[in-house]
Amino acid sequence: MDPTNSQHEEEHPESNAPPAEAGVEENWSIAFVWRQCVAVARSGEQWFRANSLTPTWLPAGWRRPRTGYVLALLGQVLAALLMLLVIRVLPDFGFVDAFSLLGVVLAALAFGAGASLLATWFGALMLDFLDLPPPFSFAIDEDADVWGLLVFVAIGSAVSMLAGQLASARSAAEAARSRAEELVTSLTQANRRMDEFIGIASHELRTPLTTLKLILQLLERRATRDKQHNLSADDIVTRTLVTRASSAITRQERLVADLLEVSRIQGGKLELHLEELDLVALVRDCINEQQVIYPERTIIVTRAEQRAMCNGDPDQLRQALTNYLTNALKYSPESRPITVDIAIEGDVAQSVIVRVRDEGPGLLPEDQERIWGRFYRVPGIEVQSGSRVGLGLGLFITRQLIERHGGHVGVDSAPGAGAIFWFSLPTVATATLDQ
Repeated sequence: MDPTNSQHEEEHPESNAPPAEAGVEENWSIAFVWRQCVAVARSGEQWFRANSLTPTWLPAGWRRPRTGYVLALLGQVLAALLMLLVIRVLPDFGFVDAFSLLGVVLAALAFGAGASLLATWFGALMLDFLDLPPPFSFAIDEDADVWGLLVFVAIGSAVSMLAGQLASARSAAEAARSRAEELVTSLTQANRRMDEFIGIASHELRTPLTTLKLILQLLERRATRDKQHNLSADDIVTRTLVTRASSAITRQERLVADLLEVSRIQGGKLELHLEELDLVALVRDCINEQQVIYPERTIIVTRAEQRAMCNGDPDQLRQALTNYLTNALKYSPESRPITVDIAIEGDVAQSVIVRVRDEGPGLLPEDQERIWGRFYRVPGIEVQSGSRVGLGLGLFITRQLIERHGGHVGVDSAPGAGAIFWFSLPTVATATLDQ
């Protein structure tokens, strides 16, 4: 080995080191900058996509975001032509940039913030090229023109940002409305399916209940015939069980009848067979029926007209009043009476009003409207007498029946003060006058 070369290598060891580290560092810097540029470009693309609107007034084939950008640029071209025309006609006109700003605002309203921002930049270039001296050049001679151009860009950008916020709010509102419409549609379909199920189930339940009731009636008749004979303890227990089973079947029949009535009401299949009737006589008949069912209870008519003629379906009105009476009996103490009064009120448009008062626990104000809904039962209110079976349909049915007669329902109550349930119907003279 040449000693001279060895000495030279020892004196300059760095000359043999590979220059790879500098190249790697330089390549890493370029890659980092490139990645940042790509990230910024993607963010910009996402922003423009999110802030682009496709108006429905455009033809179906033109409803694309790019259409909005093209039209926004064309709008700035039109604004520039108008600006040149105005400058030619009115050389001293000082608001030539108003046309470009108008184009920016229209682009924001029609096509969103992305198109508006593009219109702002393009409009600034058009102003610089056509209006600011020297003309037809991108050079700017005066600092005031630079500031004016910056103000234009700032105003246009602010309008674009505001348009973006408005577009986001509008999109959120449209999405919320779409979700609400979907929920309403789903709820409507669910209610319809529920009503169909209720109708089918009620019809299917009615037949076996009728059969069971006939069998129990036959057993009761046999037990009645055998009363003159000495009955064993087992026979007495059997007769008691048959009587209880018959009562249970009657309650189930009433529940099924309520479900069928609701199904007819919701399906628009409820038919009213109207005739002229005396509501006072009908109320007294209903009271007598309840006195037979509940002989231990007291129902008092405190006030009643001699006659109160109205047009109505006697069966439906009887059901409505029976719901009032059974509720009053169910939710009031057995020792307290139920009072009923019938009065004709009004001067020209007269109505007959029936009120049923109980001395039960009363109702809170918020419950006085909810009780008329389907399947609603007031929380915390317990049945005080009679059967505890119920679906929360009685008052709903009553309201539907009375309103289909052209009447009104209501309740006056306070916690601890009982309740007065009432309904009103137009008298015959008033109904004839309305017709």
